[in-house]
Amino acid sequence: MREITQSRVTLFSLFLIIIGVYLSGISDDLFGNAVKYASISKELLLREDWMKLTYRGGEPYLQKPPLFFWVNTISLKLFGVNPLAYRIPSLLFFIFGLYSLFKLTTLCYNKETGLLATLLTACSLVSLMFMNNVKIDMFMMNTIIFAVWQFFLALKQNKWINYILGFIGCGIALLIKGPIGICIPAFIVAGEIISKKDWQNLLNIKWYIVGLPITLLSLLPATLIVYKQFGMDGVIFYFWTNNAGRISGEYLAGSRGPFFYIHTIAWLALPWSILLFRAVFLEAKQVWNNRIKKEGHGLFLGSMLFLIIISISSFKRQHYPIPILPFLFAITAHWTFPLLKHNPKWFSISHITLSVLLLLGALFVSFYFIPNNYSHLAILLMVIPVLLLFKYYHLSNGTKVLLTSLTSILIVGSLMNSRFYPFLLSHDGYIKACKIVNRSSLNDQALYQYRTYGEETFFYLNSPAHNLETLENWHPTQQHIWLLTDEEGKETFSRLHQDNYTSQLIKHQKVSQPKWLWSSKDRSQSLYLIKFKNSSAQTAIAD
Repeated sequence: MREITQSRVTLFSLFLIIIGVYLSGISDDLFGNAVKYASISKELLLREDWMKLTYRGGEPYLQKPPLFFWVNTISLKLFGVNPLAYRIPSLLFFIFGLYSLFKLTTLCYNKETGLLATLLTACSLVSLMFMNNVKIDMFMMNTIIFAVWQFFLALKQNKWINYILGFIGCGIALLIKGPIGICIPAFIVAGEIISKKDWQNLLNIKWYIVGLPITLLSLLPATLIVYKQFGMDGVIFYFWTNNAGRISGEYLAGSRGPFFYIHTIAWLALPWSILLFRAVFLEAKQVWNNRIKKEGHGLFLGSMLFLIIISISSFKRQHYPIPILPFLFAITAHWTFPLLKHNPKWFSISHITLSVLLLLGALFVSFYFIPNNYSHLAILLMVIPVLLLFKYYHLSNGTKVLLTSLTSILIVGSLMNSRFYPFLLSHDGYIKACKIVNRSSLNDQALYQYRTYGEETFFYLNSPAHNLETLENWHPTQQHIWLLTDEEGKETFSRLHQDNYTSQLIKHQKVSQPKWLWSSKDRSQSLYLIKFKNSSAQTAIAD
């Protein structure tokens, strides 16, 4: 690995390739929660009321703090309402988070381990997936890394500036995702103090003089917004029910077992899963034996405490472990570095096998789900010269194995961004409907949704979108109207308006749950885009 870290040209080229992979999907359409959050930012932009979060055309939104939406709204204002503008802040925060992780891991171990931890994080499936389908957790993760880095500097140097910057990082995380943004840094710092038995640091007055006012100031904007919209009941829900209620099951619950996050982390951490679980085991063994009171044990103890809490929670989601994965990758880098020098047989066999399986999976997806299009083969063929370069370049065998895994996941990421996600989203009926309406030459138009509601319409539509609960007492004022509905809704509309409309059938697949890809059963939903000329509105205009 030192052959790479000692060459600035090689490092720069490597990170340039990584950024290129991320940029390959920066303009892909949005889906799932990402498109919902983007629509909230769009509504903020259109209403220009930054103290009131709404979605779905004006419904109050309580689930998340405002900062994530504020930042994205600024980006939409600067670069236009489009997926690229929505992803720019997340990409910039991610680069900032990688730099913070490098500095943190360097502080705990050394520079080479810091670079390796950064590479493992940047070239993991979790980063490639959720930087495309942007999650708030990824946004929060980067500020948490920064906060922990500053707190570790404070523990070591006891400087005011590090306490201030650390709590500012926590405050930003708090404004992005809520109380969890301050809990994870607290767990890790407490773990570091306990592992070193540095009890006097708990009494350091700087924690309280700096931490209390910055934390209260960070809570103020979110509290004011929630109180203004929902009163004290909303404040209680925001700070208690929405967090503790997910753990106890009082608010949300599910049927996933206590080991859900074990197999979730296994695939999120690909292709480094084997190394990660090995590192966690070795770190746990060292902490248990308490042989060495060194920097970095707090990363393990804090991450494990958070993992235990979300594992016993009644409500589980696959993205909940995201904020602690960089810290686990830092531990993984620490325990992996010796392997690159000695290169045991199991290390080579397991990672070459995993790399081959990843590439075969990419080939399968490319040919089976996206037939009759061979342009993506150019991306896959890039692996041949790269692997030949590894063979003849003067690298240790362990480094060659590592770079082989890195190359495979980057190729998979390129295919995901340039081929797979666009293919999936070409089956999103709501996006299709928005494109049809946007292409229309009508000036006075609006889209109403009845019996079927897509978050996509509130982001992609150039004109306003509205949800309807019934058609019986519906009296639209626009002259030209679009209605998006299902088959039963179309029949109801036909009964009320007879033949004064034209309709277009649009097939829709649920992109966020792509079981339909490998199912022989037709799982598509039939949407009907109805174009309706409102004669009563036209008469009113004429009068």
